[in-house]
Amino acid sequence: TDISDGSRGIAVITDCKYGYSVKEKKLSLNLIRSAEYGGCKFIHGNTSEGEYNHDFTDQCTHIFSYAVYWHKNDYKNSDLIKKAYEFNIPVFVQKGKKAIKNTKELCKSKSFFFLDHDGVILETVKKPYKGAGLIIRMYESKGQTCRCSLQVNVPYDKTVETDLQENSEREVDIRNLTFTPYEIKTIRIERAEPYFFWKTV
Repeated sequence: TDISDGSRGIAVITDCKYGYSVKEKKLSLNLIRSAEYGGCKFIHGNTSEGEYNHDFTDQCTHIFSYAVYWHKNDYKNSDLIKKAYEFNIPVFVQKGKKAIKNTKELCKSKSFFFLDHDGVILETVKKPYKGAGLIIRMYESKGQTCRCSLQVNVPYDKTVETDLQENSEREVDIRNLTFTPYEIKTIRIERAEPYFFWKTV
């Protein structure tokens, strides 16, 4: 959740909580809400002293993280979305073993996928429901129409745009993608052979 005036802003980022409120100059985050389940007493009855009361939500021990982040401009023109992803999905580092061509130097870094527009988020990389290949899901995050290119650094035969249920719709050039505001795109990267990194990641 973010509050900004166009020149600066403040946001609260969490790894699991979803209850926020903004009133006057106060930004609040609900950590636990132990509401009573409807009709619970007919199901569970009374609880002995010292036991968890399962008539109420949010029982037991809770472990969560949150952060307060100040930024320049409004959220659309800041790095807030990037910071929120970094907070929720820490980087996984794998030591490289492949040498750069014609040298003995090891590759220091490599990306399987790269987008050239910071308003488009690559949200998901996964196996398809059926068949070989990969499913890539992206969305436009800033409410703007934009064009971008998706660079794929793994072998593939062709790229097909699908619906959210992964039904193929049309072949697409991933080097020239157009997004409408907040649009979600799903791309199937098709290849006859399975990708090796499903066994290594």
